Amino acid sequence: MAAASTIIDATAAPIPGTRTKTSLDAMLLELPPAEANQLRIELLAIIAAVKERCARGDDFQSIRDFVRTRLQQNQMDWKRARGI
Repeated sequence: MAAASTIIDATAAPIPGTRTKTSLDAMLLELPPAEANQLRIELLAIIAAVKERCARGDDFQSIRDFVRTRLQQNQMDWKRARGI
């Protein structure tokens, strides 16, 4: 469970380039509704997978690698869907 709290604490850090902490919901409100909804779904799926991995006792590095790979895949899917 320590890995989960480390990941959660890391997400509470201020976003680089901003002066204050910004909630995920506040950032999503700045996006077009369809984009925000898709991101929310993807992020909730990643969070659920991280919780599952933490419950299994996976180490921090393997969880971090999973998240990084999943985000990269989501980015490639997003670009492919837009012909980029």
